Amino acid sequence: SDDRIGGSKEMIAGLGEYILLGDNRGHSSDSRVFGPVSIKNFVGKVLITAWPIDDFALFAAPVY
Repeated sequence: SDDRIGGSKEMIAGLGEYILLGDNRGHSSDSRVFGPVSIKNFVGKVLITAWPIDDFALFAAPVY
């Protein structure tokens, strides 16, 4: 069965791992398909939080 559609599955991320979920449940290849993702594989910067809408926020530019 396809765990992306209707089913539920317990997932546990280890230290330094994250569970990523797509926004199109039935057609997203995400952690339900390929498992937790290591922080080492993250590229980019957070600019906004858009959901839930009550928590919408812009992030300040990071200083490196």
